[in-house]
Amino acid sequence: MKDKISELEQLKIENEQLKKKLNDSRYLPFNLNVFKKALNNISDSVVILSTERTILFTNNGFNKTFGYENENIIGKYANIIYRENIDSDRYEEIYRSIINGGWEGKIYLKKKSGENIPVQLTANIIKNFNGNLDAIFAVAKDLTEQVKAENSLQEAKDKYANLFHDLRNAVYESSPEGKLLDINPSGVKLFGYDSKEELLNVDIAKDLYVDPTDREKLKAEIEEKSFIKNYEIKIKNKKGEQKVVLETSTTIRDSSGKIIAYQGILTDVTEDKKREELMNKYVADLAEVNMQLRNSETELKKLNAEKDKFFSIIAHDLKSPFNSLLNLSEFLVEDISELSMEEVKSFSREINKAAQNVFNHIVNLLQWSQIKTGGLEQVIENVALASFVNNTIALIEGNAAKKGISIINDIDTRLFFKGDRNVINSVFLNLITNSIKFTRRGGQIRISADQNENMITVMVMDNGIGISKDNLEKLFRIDEHFSTSGTSNEIGTGLGLILCKELIEKNNGEIWVRSEEGVGTTFFFTLPKGDI
Repeated sequence: MKDKISELEQLKIENEQLKKKLNDSRYLPFNLNVFKKALNNISDSVVILSTERTILFTNNGFNKTFGYENENIIGKYANIIYRENIDSDRYEEIYRSIINGGWEGKIYLKKKSGENIPVQLTANIIKNFNGNLDAIFAVAKDLTEQVKAENSLQEAKDKYANLFHDLRNAVYESSPEGKLLDINPSGVKLFGYDSKEELLNVDIAKDLYVDPTDREKLKAEIEEKSFIKNYEIKIKNKKGEQKVVLETSTTIRDSSGKIIAYQGILTDVTEDKKREELMNKYVADLAEVNMQLRNSETELKKLNAEKDKFFSIIAHDLKSPFNSLLNLSEFLVEDISELSMEEVKSFSREINKAAQNVFNHIVNLLQWSQIKTGGLEQVIENVALASFVNNTIALIEGNAAKKGISIINDIDTRLFFKGDRNVINSVFLNLITNSIKFTRRGGQIRISADQNENMITVMVMDNGIGISKDNLEKLFRIDEHFSTSGTSNEIGTGLGLILCKELIEKNNGEIWVRSEEGVGTTFFFTLPKGDI
Protein backbone atom coordinates (compact mmCIF):
# COMPACT_ATOMS: atom_id res chain seq x y z
CA MET A 1 0.00 0.00 0.00
CA LYS A 2 2.82 2.34 0.90
CA ASP A 3 4.48 1.52 -2.46
CA LYS A 4 1.36 2.64 -4.40
CA ILE A 5 1.17 5.90 -2.43
CA SER A 6 4.82 6.52 -3.20
CA GLU A 7 4.22 6.00 -6.96
CA LEU A 8 1.28 8.42 -6.92
CA GLU A 9 3.30 11.05 -5.11
CA GLN A 10 6.09 10.59 -7.64
CA LEU A 11 3.67 11.18 -10.57
CA LYS A 12 2.38 14.35 -8.92
CA ILE A 13 5.92 15.61 -8.56
CA GLU A 14 6.74 14.85 -12.21
CA ASN A 15 3.53 16.57 -13.37
CA GLU A 16 4.36 19.73 -11.41
CA GLN A 17 7.83 19.70 -12.90
CA LEU A 18 6.32 19.35 -16.43
CA LYS A 19 4.04 22.34 -15.85
CA LYS A 20 6.98 24.40 -14.70
CA LYS A 21 8.89 23.46 -17.86
CA LEU A 22 5.99 24.59 -20.07
CA ASN A 23 5.96 28.04 -18.45
CA ASP A 24 9.54 28.51 -17.42
CA SER A 25 11.70 30.28 -20.02
CA ARG A 26 14.69 28.38 -18.67
CA TYR A 27 13.25 25.26 -20.24
CA LEU A 28 11.88 26.81 -23.45
CA PRO A 29 13.43 29.64 -25.45
CA PHE A 30 10.00 31.27 -25.52
CA ASN A 31 6.96 31.53 -23.33
CA LEU A 32 4.52 28.98 -24.82
CA ASN A 33 1.50 30.86 -23.51
CA VAL A 34 2.35 33.71 -25.85
CA PHE A 35 2.10 31.41 -28.91
CA LYS A 36 -0.78 29.16 -27.88
CA LYS A 37 -3.38 31.44 -29.45
CA ALA A 38 -1.48 31.65 -32.72
CA LEU A 39 -0.83 27.90 -32.81
CA ASN A 40 -4.47 27.14 -32.08
CA ASN A 41 -5.47 29.13 -35.15
CA ILE A 42 -3.47 26.79 -37.37
CA SER A 43 -5.67 24.14 -39.02
CA ASP A 44 -2.81 21.66 -39.27
CA SER A 45 -1.84 19.53 -36.26
CA VAL A 46 0.90 21.06 -34.07
CA VAL A 47 2.58 19.01 -31.34
CA ILE A 48 5.54 19.82 -29.07
CA LEU A 49 7.49 16.94 -27.54
CA SER A 50 9.99 16.90 -24.73
CA THR A 51 13.45 15.47 -25.21
CA GLU A 52 12.05 12.30 -23.63
CA ARG A 53 9.33 12.31 -26.35
CA THR A 54 6.47 13.07 -24.00
CA ILE A 55 3.76 15.35 -25.36
CA LEU A 56 4.04 18.89 -23.94
CA PHE A 57 1.49 20.66 -26.19
CA THR A 58 -1.10 20.00 -28.89
CA ASN A 59 -3.08 22.68 -30.71
CA ASN A 60 -6.78 22.64 -31.54
CA GLY A 61 -6.02 21.37 -35.03
CA PHE A 62 -4.28 18.31 -33.57
CA ASN A 63 -7.07 17.63 -31.09
CA LYS A 64 -9.70 17.91 -33.82
CA THR A 65 -7.81 15.66 -36.24
CA PHE A 66 -6.74 12.99 -33.77
CA GLY A 67 -9.81 13.12 -31.49
CA TYR A 68 -8.12 14.04 -28.20
CA GLU A 69 -8.70 16.57 -25.43
CA ASN A 70 -5.63 18.22 -23.83
CA GLU A 71 -6.07 16.43 -20.49
CA ASN A 72 -6.06 13.09 -22.32
CA ILE A 73 -2.91 13.66 -24.34
CA ILE A 74 -0.58 16.04 -22.47
CA GLY A 75 2.19 14.16 -20.69
CA LYS A 76 1.65 10.99 -22.70
CA TYR A 77 4.50 9.30 -24.52
CA ALA A 78 4.57 10.00 -28.28
CA ASN A 79 4.00 6.36 -29.17
CA ILE A 80 0.34 6.92 -28.35
CA ILE A 81 0.02 8.25 -31.91
CA TYR A 82 2.38 5.77 -33.54
CA ARG A 83 0.84 3.57 -36.18
CA GLU A 84 0.28 0.01 -35.05
CA ASN A 85 1.93 -2.95 -36.71
CA ILE A 86 4.92 -0.98 -37.87
CA ASP A 87 8.58 -1.59 -37.13
CA SER A 88 9.59 0.62 -34.15
CA ASP A 89 12.98 1.04 -35.76
CA ARG A 90 11.30 3.24 -38.34
CA TYR A 91 10.26 5.79 -35.68
CA GLU A 92 13.70 5.62 -34.06
CA GLU A 93 15.23 6.40 -37.43
CA ILE A 94 12.91 9.41 -37.82
CA TYR A 95 13.70 10.59 -34.28
CA ARG A 96 17.44 10.47 -34.94
CA SER A 97 16.94 12.48 -38.12
CA ILE A 98 14.99 15.12 -36.18
CA ILE A 99 17.69 15.36 -33.51
CA ASN A 100 20.31 15.74 -36.20
CA GLY A 101 18.62 18.72 -37.82
CA GLY A 102 15.02 17.93 -38.73
CA TRP A 103 12.90 15.55 -40.79
CA GLU A 104 10.13 15.90 -43.34
CA GLY A 105 8.13 13.23 -45.07
CA LYS A 106 4.94 11.22 -45.33
CA ILE A 107 4.04 8.90 -42.46
CA TYR A 108 0.98 7.26 -40.95
CA LEU A 109 -0.12 8.27 -37.42
CA LYS A 110 -2.87 6.81 -35.26
CA LYS A 111 -5.97 8.67 -34.10
CA LYS A 112 -7.61 8.09 -30.72
CA SER A 113 -10.18 5.91 -32.52
CA GLY A 114 -7.39 3.64 -33.69
CA GLU A 115 -7.69 4.78 -37.31
CA ASN A 116 -4.38 5.27 -39.07
CA ILE A 117 -4.20 8.42 -41.20
CA PRO A 118 -1.54 9.63 -43.63
CA VAL A 119 0.16 12.93 -42.77
CA GLN A 120 2.89 15.13 -44.17
CA LEU A 121 5.13 15.56 -41.08
CA THR A 122 7.64 18.36 -40.63
CA ALA A 123 9.66 18.17 -37.39
CA ASN A 124 12.49 20.33 -36.04
CA ILE A 125 14.29 20.74 -32.71
CA ILE A 126 13.91 23.64 -30.27
CA LYS A 127 17.10 24.72 -28.49
CA ASN A 128 17.40 26.62 -25.20
CA PHE A 129 19.55 29.66 -24.58
CA ASN A 130 22.53 27.44 -24.11
CA GLY A 131 22.05 25.92 -27.56
CA ASN A 132 21.07 22.57 -26.20
CA LEU A 133 18.11 20.47 -27.32
CA ASP A 134 15.09 21.45 -25.30
CA ALA A 135 12.06 20.20 -27.27
CA ILE A 136 10.77 18.94 -30.62
CA PHE A 137 8.32 21.04 -32.66
CA ALA A 138 6.28 19.10 -35.25
CA VAL A 139 3.53 20.00 -37.72
CA ALA A 140 1.42 17.26 -39.30
CA LYS A 141 -0.78 17.98 -42.34
CA ASP A 142 -3.66 15.53 -42.74
CA LEU A 143 -3.33 13.89 -46.17
CA THR A 144 -6.42 11.69 -45.87
CA GLU A 145 -8.44 13.50 -48.55
CA GLN A 146 -5.38 13.96 -50.73
CA VAL A 147 -4.56 10.27 -50.52
CA LYS A 148 -8.18 9.40 -51.30
CA ALA A 149 -8.03 11.69 -54.32
CA GLU A 150 -4.69 10.20 -55.36
CA ASN A 151 -6.06 6.70 -54.93
CA SER A 152 -9.16 7.61 -56.94
CA LEU A 153 -6.96 9.15 -59.60
CA GLN A 154 -4.77 6.08 -59.66
CA GLU A 155 -7.82 3.84 -59.91
CA ALA A 156 -9.08 5.98 -62.77
CA LYS A 157 -5.66 5.77 -64.42
CA ASP A 158 -5.63 2.02 -63.97
CA LYS A 159 -9.13 1.74 -65.38
CA TYR A 160 -8.20 4.00 -68.29
CA ALA A 161 -5.04 1.97 -68.86
CA ASN A 162 -7.04 -1.24 -68.87
CA LEU A 163 -9.70 0.30 -71.09
CA PHE A 164 -7.04 1.78 -73.34
CA HIS A 165 -5.35 -1.60 -73.61
CA ASP A 166 -8.43 -3.80 -73.92
CA LEU A 167 -10.76 -1.60 -76.01
CA ARG A 168 -11.53 -3.16 -79.38
CA ASN A 169 -11.57 0.24 -81.05
CA ALA A 170 -8.34 2.05 -81.84
CA VAL A 171 -7.53 4.76 -79.27
CA TYR A 172 -4.77 7.24 -80.04
CA GLU A 173 -3.09 10.49 -79.08
CA SER A 174 -1.27 12.47 -81.75
CA SER A 175 0.61 15.73 -82.14
CA PRO A 176 -0.42 18.63 -84.40
CA GLU A 177 2.76 17.96 -86.37
CA GLY A 178 1.48 14.54 -87.46
CA LYS A 179 3.13 12.03 -85.12
CA LEU A 180 1.43 9.45 -82.94
CA LEU A 181 2.20 10.00 -79.26
CA ASP A 182 0.39 6.88 -78.07
CA ILE A 183 -1.88 4.19 -79.47
CA ASN A 184 -3.47 1.07 -78.02
CA PRO A 185 -2.98 -2.53 -79.27
CA SER A 186 -6.21 -2.37 -81.28
CA GLY A 187 -4.79 0.62 -83.15
CA VAL A 188 -1.57 -1.25 -83.89
CA LYS A 189 -3.66 -4.14 -85.22
CA LEU A 190 -5.89 -1.82 -87.27
CA PHE A 191 -2.90 -0.32 -89.09
CA GLY A 192 -1.18 -3.70 -89.43
CA TYR A 193 2.17 -2.80 -87.84
CA ASP A 194 4.38 -5.23 -85.97
CA SER A 195 4.71 -3.10 -82.85
CA LYS A 196 3.55 0.09 -81.21
CA GLU A 197 7.08 1.50 -81.40
CA GLU A 198 7.16 1.01 -85.17
CA LEU A 199 3.81 2.75 -85.57
CA LEU A 200 4.85 5.73 -83.42
CA ASN A 201 7.59 6.52 -85.95
CA VAL A 202 5.35 6.86 -89.03
CA ASP A 203 4.10 10.06 -90.65
CA ILE A 204 0.33 10.01 -90.04
CA ALA A 205 -0.76 11.88 -93.18
CA LYS A 206 1.68 10.19 -95.55
CA ASP A 207 1.67 6.64 -94.18
CA LEU A 208 -1.81 6.18 -92.68
CA TYR A 209 -4.16 8.26 -94.86
CA VAL A 210 -5.24 7.19 -98.34
CA ASP A 211 -5.36 10.87 -99.27
CA PRO A 212 -2.80 12.84 -97.19
CA THR A 213 -4.81 16.07 -97.63
CA ASP A 214 -7.66 14.49 -95.65
CA ARG A 215 -5.71 14.98 -92.42
CA GLU A 216 -5.49 18.73 -93.00
CA LYS A 217 -9.24 18.80 -93.60
CA LEU A 218 -9.78 16.83 -90.38
CA LYS A 219 -7.48 19.17 -88.43
CA ALA A 220 -9.33 22.22 -89.72
CA GLU A 221 -12.65 20.66 -88.70
CA ILE A 222 -11.56 19.68 -85.20
CA GLU A 223 -9.71 22.95 -84.55
CA GLU A 224 -12.86 24.86 -85.43
CA LYS A 225 -15.23 22.72 -83.35
CA SER A 226 -12.82 21.25 -80.72
CA PHE A 227 -14.79 17.99 -81.00
CA ILE A 228 -15.94 15.82 -83.89
CA LYS A 229 -18.01 12.67 -83.91
CA ASN A 230 -18.18 9.86 -86.48
CA TYR A 231 -16.06 11.72 -89.06
CA GLU A 232 -15.55 9.32 -91.98
CA ILE A 233 -12.02 8.94 -93.35
CA LYS A 234 -10.18 6.44 -95.53
CA ILE A 235 -6.99 5.00 -94.08
CA LYS A 236 -4.47 2.41 -95.21
CA ASN A 237 -2.56 -0.20 -93.30
CA LYS A 238 1.11 -1.11 -93.58
CA LYS A 239 0.37 -3.29 -96.64
CA GLY A 240 -1.47 -0.44 -98.36
CA GLU A 241 -4.90 -2.02 -97.93
CA GLN A 242 -7.63 0.59 -97.68
CA LYS A 243 -10.10 0.77 -94.82
CA VAL A 244 -12.93 3.08 -93.82
CA VAL A 245 -13.07 4.34 -90.22
CA LEU A 246 -15.29 6.69 -88.23
CA GLU A 247 -13.27 9.05 -86.05
CA THR A 248 -14.45 10.69 -82.85
CA SER A 249 -11.80 13.00 -81.43
CA THR A 250 -11.10 16.10 -79.37
CA THR A 251 -8.32 18.61 -78.78
CA ILE A 252 -5.97 18.96 -75.81
CA ARG A 253 -4.95 22.56 -75.15
CA ASP A 254 -2.43 24.21 -72.84
CA SER A 255 -3.22 27.04 -70.42
CA SER A 256 -2.95 29.57 -73.25
CA GLY A 257 -5.48 27.69 -75.39
CA LYS A 258 -2.91 26.36 -77.85
CA ILE A 259 -3.58 22.86 -79.20
CA ILE A 260 -0.84 20.52 -78.03
CA ALA A 261 -2.40 17.16 -78.97
CA TYR A 262 -5.42 15.32 -80.33
CA GLN A 263 -7.10 12.35 -78.68
CA GLY A 264 -9.52 10.13 -80.49
CA ILE A 265 -11.17 6.79 -81.16
CA LEU A 266 -11.26 5.06 -84.55
CA THR A 267 -14.04 2.61 -85.36
CA ASP A 268 -13.39 0.31 -88.31
CA VAL A 269 -16.54 0.27 -90.47
CA THR A 270 -14.95 -1.28 -93.56
CA GLU A 271 -17.10 -4.39 -93.45
CA ASP A 272 -20.19 -2.31 -92.66
CA LYS A 273 -19.42 -0.19 -95.72
CA LYS A 274 -19.02 -3.29 -97.87
CA ARG A 275 -22.35 -4.61 -96.62
CA GLU A 276 -23.91 -1.20 -97.22
CA GLU A 277 -22.53 -1.12 -100.77
CA LEU A 278 -23.80 -4.65 -101.40
CA MET A 279 -27.19 -3.67 -100.01
CA ASN A 280 -27.28 -0.54 -102.16
CA LYS A 281 -26.31 -2.61 -105.19
CA TYR A 282 -28.99 -5.14 -104.32
CA VAL A 283 -31.57 -2.36 -103.97
CA ALA A 284 -30.41 -0.81 -107.26
CA ASP A 285 -30.55 -4.19 -109.01
CA LEU A 286 -33.97 -4.82 -107.54
CA ALA A 287 -35.15 -1.40 -108.70
CA GLU A 288 -33.78 -2.13 -112.16
CA VAL A 289 -35.57 -5.49 -112.24
CA ASN A 290 -38.78 -3.78 -111.12
CA MET A 291 -38.29 -1.18 -113.83
CA GLN A 292 -37.72 -3.90 -116.40
CA LEU A 293 -40.86 -5.66 -115.21
CA ARG A 294 -42.84 -2.43 -115.47
CA ASN A 295 -41.36 -1.78 -118.90
CA SER A 296 -42.15 -5.34 -119.92
CA GLU A 297 -45.70 -4.89 -118.68
CA THR A 298 -46.00 -1.62 -120.60
CA GLU A 299 -44.47 -3.19 -123.68
CA LEU A 300 -46.77 -6.18 -123.36
CA LYS A 301 -49.80 -3.89 -123.16
CA LYS A 302 -48.51 -2.01 -126.15
CA LEU A 303 -47.99 -5.24 -128.10
CA ASN A 304 -51.49 -6.37 -127.21
CA ALA A 305 -52.87 -3.03 -128.40
CA GLU A 306 -50.87 -3.30 -131.61
CA LYS A 307 -52.09 -6.83 -132.12
CA ASP A 308 -55.68 -5.70 -131.58
CA LYS A 309 -55.13 -2.80 -133.97
CA PHE A 310 -53.61 -5.10 -136.57
CA PHE A 311 -56.53 -7.51 -136.45
CA SER A 312 -58.97 -4.60 -136.42
CA ILE A 313 -57.48 -3.27 -139.65
CA ILE A 314 -57.54 -6.67 -141.26
CA ALA A 315 -61.04 -7.47 -140.01
CA HIS A 316 -62.65 -4.11 -140.68
CA ASP A 317 -60.60 -1.59 -142.62
CA LEU A 318 -59.52 -4.06 -145.31
CA LYS A 319 -62.81 -5.90 -145.36
CA SER A 320 -64.83 -2.80 -146.32
CA PRO A 321 -62.87 -1.82 -149.46
CA PHE A 322 -62.65 -5.47 -150.53
CA ASN A 323 -66.43 -5.75 -150.20
CA SER A 324 -66.75 -2.66 -152.40
CA LEU A 325 -64.44 -4.20 -154.98
CA LEU A 326 -66.35 -7.48 -154.95
CA ASN A 327 -69.77 -5.87 -155.15
CA LEU A 328 -68.83 -3.43 -157.92
CA SER A 329 -66.98 -6.01 -159.98
CA GLU A 330 -69.80 -8.54 -159.51
CA PHE A 331 -72.34 -5.95 -160.66
CA LEU A 332 -70.24 -5.23 -163.77
CA VAL A 333 -69.88 -8.92 -164.55
CA GLU A 334 -73.58 -9.59 -164.30
CA ASP A 335 -75.06 -6.37 -165.73
CA ILE A 336 -72.41 -4.77 -167.91
CA SER A 337 -74.52 -5.32 -171.05
CA GLU A 338 -77.26 -3.21 -169.56
CA LEU A 339 -74.98 -0.32 -168.50
CA SER A 340 -74.12 2.74 -170.50
CA MET A 341 -70.51 3.70 -171.11
CA GLU A 342 -70.77 6.52 -168.54
CA GLU A 343 -72.09 4.08 -165.94
CA VAL A 344 -69.25 1.66 -166.72
CA LYS A 345 -66.74 4.51 -166.28
CA SER A 346 -68.37 5.50 -162.99
CA PHE A 347 -68.22 1.95 -161.67
CA SER A 348 -64.62 1.65 -162.89
CA ARG A 349 -63.64 4.84 -161.02
CA GLU A 350 -65.18 3.47 -157.81
CA ILE A 351 -63.38 0.16 -158.30
CA ASN A 352 -60.10 2.04 -158.84
CA LYS A 353 -60.69 4.14 -155.72
CA ALA A 354 -61.42 1.01 -153.65
CA ALA A 355 -58.35 -0.74 -155.06
CA GLN A 356 -56.17 2.31 -154.31
CA ASN A 357 -57.48 2.37 -150.75
CA VAL A 358 -56.70 -1.34 -150.31
CA PHE A 359 -53.24 -0.74 -151.75
CA ASN A 360 -52.59 2.10 -149.30
CA HIS A 361 -53.76 -0.12 -146.46
CA ILE A 362 -51.38 -2.87 -147.47
CA VAL A 363 -48.41 -0.50 -147.94
CA ASN A 364 -48.95 1.00 -144.48
CA LEU A 365 -49.39 -2.42 -142.91
CA LEU A 366 -46.20 -3.70 -144.51
CA GLN A 367 -44.18 -0.72 -143.30
CA TRP A 368 -45.66 -0.93 -139.82
CA SER A 369 -44.95 -4.65 -139.57
CA GLN A 370 -41.36 -4.05 -140.72
CA ILE A 371 -40.89 -1.51 -137.93
CA LYS A 372 -42.35 -3.86 -135.31
CA THR A 373 -40.32 -6.87 -136.40
CA GLY A 374 -37.10 -4.92 -136.83
CA GLY A 375 -37.08 -5.55 -140.54
CA LEU A 376 -37.09 -1.90 -141.59
CA GLU A 377 -33.73 -1.12 -143.15
CA GLN A 378 -32.80 2.53 -143.55
CA VAL A 379 -30.29 4.14 -145.86
CA ILE A 380 -29.37 7.50 -144.39
CA GLU A 381 -28.65 10.15 -147.02
CA ASN A 382 -28.12 13.90 -147.22
CA VAL A 383 -31.27 15.05 -149.06
CA ALA A 384 -32.38 18.46 -150.40
CA LEU A 385 -35.70 18.95 -148.64
CA ALA A 386 -37.54 21.29 -151.08
CA SER A 387 -37.00 19.16 -154.20
CA PHE A 388 -37.75 15.99 -152.21
CA VAL A 389 -41.13 17.43 -151.16
CA ASN A 390 -41.85 18.48 -154.78
CA ASN A 391 -41.36 14.86 -155.89
CA THR A 392 -43.75 13.65 -153.19
CA ILE A 393 -46.36 16.26 -154.13
CA ALA A 394 -46.17 15.12 -157.75
CA LEU A 395 -47.31 11.64 -156.70
CA ILE A 396 -50.57 12.85 -155.12
CA GLU A 397 -51.33 16.23 -156.67
CA GLY A 398 -53.88 14.50 -158.92
CA ASN A 399 -55.96 13.63 -155.83
CA ALA A 400 -55.71 17.25 -154.66
CA ALA A 401 -56.66 18.54 -158.10
CA LYS A 402 -59.89 16.49 -158.06
CA LYS A 403 -60.99 18.57 -155.03
CA GLY A 404 -59.52 21.81 -156.34
CA ILE A 405 -57.00 21.90 -153.49
CA SER A 406 -53.71 23.72 -154.07
CA ILE A 407 -50.49 22.42 -152.48
CA ILE A 408 -47.81 25.08 -151.89
CA ASN A 409 -44.18 24.22 -151.13
CA ASP A 410 -42.62 27.11 -149.16
CA ILE A 411 -39.46 25.25 -148.13
CA ASP A 412 -36.11 27.04 -148.55
CA THR A 413 -34.10 25.32 -151.31
CA ARG A 414 -30.97 25.56 -149.14
CA LEU A 415 -32.29 23.16 -146.50
CA PHE A 416 -30.98 19.59 -146.38
CA PHE A 417 -32.01 16.78 -144.06
CA LYS A 418 -30.48 13.44 -143.09
CA GLY A 419 -32.72 10.41 -143.37
CA ASP A 420 -34.00 7.47 -145.36
CA ARG A 421 -35.82 8.64 -148.51
CA ASN A 422 -38.48 5.92 -148.43
CA VAL A 423 -39.25 6.45 -144.74
CA ILE A 424 -39.58 10.25 -144.99
CA ASN A 425 -41.52 9.92 -148.27
CA SER A 426 -44.09 7.73 -146.46
CA VAL A 427 -44.44 10.42 -143.79
CA PHE A 428 -45.04 13.19 -146.33
CA LEU A 429 -47.45 11.01 -148.35
CA ASN A 430 -49.52 10.16 -145.27
CA LEU A 431 -49.63 13.72 -143.93
CA ILE A 432 -50.41 15.40 -147.26
CA THR A 433 -52.98 12.72 -148.12
CA ASN A 434 -54.51 13.28 -144.69
CA SER A 435 -54.71 17.04 -145.35
CA ILE A 436 -56.34 16.44 -148.76
CA LYS A 437 -58.84 14.11 -147.14
CA PHE A 438 -59.99 16.68 -144.54
CA THR A 439 -59.75 19.86 -146.62
CA ARG A 440 -62.83 21.12 -148.43
CA ARG A 441 -62.89 21.74 -152.17
CA GLY A 442 -60.92 24.82 -153.15
CA GLY A 443 -58.84 24.63 -149.98
CA GLN A 444 -55.10 25.01 -149.55
CA ILE A 445 -52.23 22.96 -148.13
CA ARG A 446 -48.97 24.74 -147.33
CA ILE A 447 -45.68 22.97 -146.55
CA SER A 448 -42.89 24.99 -144.87
CA ALA A 449 -39.84 24.45 -142.68
CA ASP A 450 -37.74 26.21 -140.01
CA GLN A 451 -34.30 25.29 -138.78
CA ASN A 452 -32.12 25.57 -135.70
CA GLU A 453 -28.58 24.42 -135.09
CA ASN A 454 -29.22 20.68 -135.37
CA MET A 455 -32.79 20.06 -136.50
CA ILE A 456 -35.32 21.08 -139.16
CA THR A 457 -38.97 21.49 -138.17
CA VAL A 458 -41.37 20.71 -141.04
CA MET A 459 -44.97 22.02 -140.99
CA VAL A 460 -47.82 20.58 -143.10
CA MET A 461 -50.66 23.09 -142.68
CA ASP A 462 -54.18 23.00 -144.15
CA ASN A 463 -57.30 25.13 -143.82
CA GLY A 464 -59.56 22.11 -143.55
CA ILE A 465 -62.22 21.11 -141.06
CA GLY A 466 -59.83 20.73 -138.12
CA ILE A 467 -59.84 18.16 -135.34
CA SER A 468 -61.78 18.29 -132.08
CA LYS A 469 -59.91 18.45 -128.77
CA ASP A 470 -61.14 14.98 -127.79
CA ASN A 471 -59.95 13.46 -131.05
CA LEU A 472 -56.58 15.25 -130.85
CA GLU A 473 -55.78 13.17 -127.77
CA LYS A 474 -56.44 9.97 -129.73
CA LEU A 475 -53.97 10.73 -132.52
CA PHE A 476 -50.72 8.73 -132.67
CA ARG A 477 -52.11 6.19 -130.14
CA ILE A 478 -52.19 2.55 -131.14
CA ASP A 479 -54.69 1.75 -128.38
CA GLU A 480 -57.27 4.23 -129.74
CA HIS A 481 -59.10 3.34 -132.97
CA PHE A 482 -59.58 6.67 -134.72
CA SER A 483 -60.59 6.88 -138.36
CA THR A 484 -63.12 9.25 -139.92
CA SER A 485 -64.34 9.88 -143.45
CA GLY A 486 -62.98 12.85 -145.37
CA THR A 487 -64.84 15.85 -146.78
CA SER A 488 -65.59 13.79 -149.91
CA ASN A 489 -66.29 10.60 -147.96
CA GLU A 490 -62.73 9.36 -148.37
CA ILE A 491 -62.02 6.25 -146.31
CA GLY A 492 -58.92 6.19 -144.05
CA THR A 493 -56.89 3.30 -142.71
CA GLY A 494 -56.67 4.55 -139.14
CA LEU A 495 -52.99 3.61 -139.24
CA GLY A 496 -51.39 6.46 -141.18
CA LEU A 497 -50.61 8.84 -138.31
CA ILE A 498 -49.45 6.00 -136.05
CA LEU A 499 -47.11 4.91 -138.85
CA CYS A 500 -45.85 8.51 -139.23
CA LYS A 501 -44.99 8.67 -135.53
CA GLU A 502 -43.09 5.37 -135.68
CA LEU A 503 -41.17 6.42 -138.81
CA ILE A 504 -40.25 9.89 -137.52
CA GLU A 505 -39.00 8.47 -134.21
CA LYS A 506 -36.96 5.89 -136.14
CA ASN A 507 -35.34 8.84 -137.89
CA ASN A 508 -34.48 10.51 -134.50
CA GLY A 509 -37.26 13.09 -134.73
CA GLU A 510 -40.54 14.07 -133.09
CA ILE A 511 -44.07 14.70 -134.36
CA TRP A 512 -46.96 16.70 -132.89
CA VAL A 513 -50.11 18.50 -134.04
CA ARG A 514 -52.11 21.69 -133.48
CA SER A 515 -55.67 22.05 -134.71
CA GLU A 516 -58.80 24.13 -134.34
CA GLU A 517 -62.17 22.97 -135.55
CA GLY A 518 -63.36 24.93 -138.59
CA VAL A 519 -59.96 26.63 -139.01
CA GLY A 520 -57.52 23.91 -139.97
CA THR A 521 -54.74 21.63 -138.81
CA THR A 522 -50.94 21.83 -138.75
CA PHE A 523 -48.73 18.77 -138.33
CA PHE A 524 -45.16 19.39 -137.11
CA PHE A 525 -42.27 16.96 -137.29
CA THR A 526 -38.50 17.26 -136.97
CA LEU A 527 -35.68 15.91 -139.12
CA PRO A 528 -31.95 15.87 -138.42
CA LYS A 529 -30.31 18.75 -140.25
CA GLY A 530 -28.14 17.78 -143.21
CA ASP A 531 -25.12 19.38 -144.86
CA ILE A 532 -25.46 21.99 -147.58
